[in-house]
Amino acid sequence: MDDREDEDGADDIDRNGVITVMRARDPEGEWLALESEPRLMKKADPDKGEKGLYKLYPEGVDNDGDGQYGEDGPGGANVGVNFPHLFRYFSKDGGQWAGSESESLGLIRFVFQHPRSPCPSPSGKIISASPPPVAGARVTQTSPRSRSQSTWAPS
Repeated sequence: MDDREDEDGADDIDRNGVITVMRARDPEGEWLALESEPRLMKKADPDKGEKGLYKLYPEGVDNDGDGQYGEDGPGGANVGVNFPHLFRYFSKDGGQWAGSESESLGLIRFVFQHPRSPCPSPSGKIISASPPPVAGARVTQTSPRSRSQSTWAPS
């Protein structure tokens, strides 16, 4: 992971208008070409004495030098809106489902596994665990005494 965004998308190397999969000979590979149709691949079965000859990669080049091919195309999920309270189906940046990203799912699991923990308040480009203030709403000051009476303490 190089902490950069949208810099290594798929490349149409053969310029046929379709992004597919490319294979590369590799002694560590786990794929074999089919005898009947060499353009098709199957996973080698060690129980049958088969040894893979190829690794498969998404069509592209390693544009960012991190050793991965075409893994970071434009778009993707915004972790900030991947939490259940902000998730919108069919949005371009929400992810497949609420909690589908490992970062948001990790925090969700932590909260459920530690029910006596104070509420986490994640923040980011979009996320806010509490609703934003209403425009024009009056903010009232609380006295130090009333704040200390409402302080959370474990029982």
